Amino acid sequence: MPLRVLLIMAVSLHLFATEAYGTDFAVERFKRVPFVMAHRSCWSPEVPENSLKGIDLCLKNGVDMLEVDTQHTRDGVLVVIHDETLDRTTNLTGRVALSSYNELSRARLRYGLGGPDAKLSAEPLPTLAQALRRIRGKAILFIDIKNPEDRPAVLDLVSRKHAEQYVAMYAFAQDDLEAYRRLPDWAQRHMIVSVVENGAIDGATVRPWPDLSAASHEFSEFHPLAFMVIPKDLHFVGSKVSGDPIALLTAPIYGLAGARDEGLGPKVDKDPDYLWGDLLKAGATGFMTNHPLELVEYASHHPGDRR
Repeated sequence: MPLRVLLIMAVSLHLFATEAYGTDFAVERFKRVPFVMAHRSCWSPEVPENSLKGIDLCLKNGVDMLEVDTQHTRDGVLVVIHDETLDRTTNLTGRVALSSYNELSRARLRYGLGGPDAKLSAEPLPTLAQALRRIRGKAILFIDIKNPEDRPAVLDLVSRKHAEQYVAMYAFAQDDLEAYRRLPDWAQRHMIVSVVENGAIDGATVRPWPDLSAASHEFSEFHPLAFMVIPKDLHFVGSKVSGDPIALLTAPIYGLAGARDEGLGPKVDKDPDYLWGDLLKAGATGFMTNHPLELVEYASHHPGDRR
């Protein structure tokens, strides 16, 4: 599995490029504090992951950025789904890439975490084009491209839909800077660069970074939208370059804050400071979370800038 799929605790380095590139929706939206990013859109036990219902729920509640995953069908249609197979999240089985889009029109999404015991919803399997139409002018769509070979098709679709201002994606690996240079200008500015602190992931082969300054220096020519970082402790959050505004986007599963997100559990309802407060004190200005609606409510009471 590509490293970029696993990097889900994030510190975002926002480079203020508005003067150089004109008004840019994604760049401007990243100025919001706390920045709210929904993992697999606004899913819950009552809303399927990566669903149009989840996207609409996020947009209705003012979420800044929605993360979705994309795979391709046998006939080249980009669909919004996390797994390579249909088994966990739909009523169908088999590999997405071996099914035509017409065959997938029968798919219905399962609630919550999915699995054979999860109830079926009436929600269809969305296409990436449908997701792009939903978010236009309202939020940023963070596209996690599960198959690297799909990147040209995703870039082409975004361009054809004139959605460049509303899309962000993971960058190439750090050792593939030449591929980064070949990207369209808008895509370079909207890339999220993966940064992993020394020792932050057990049992995985990753490039270690001593601090955020080192990553900032290496990617200084590209003006990426954000750094996606897994820190092992709060000190790494403070290792920023002087003068650079930093947003920490906290996602579930891995890293310091991942241990606190607890999937879809109720902890955040009882003590939201446990999930976000310590990180805000350490310098965080935004989060990626399984609890986006709770974070929007929390943000409304936090003395940040949500203009």
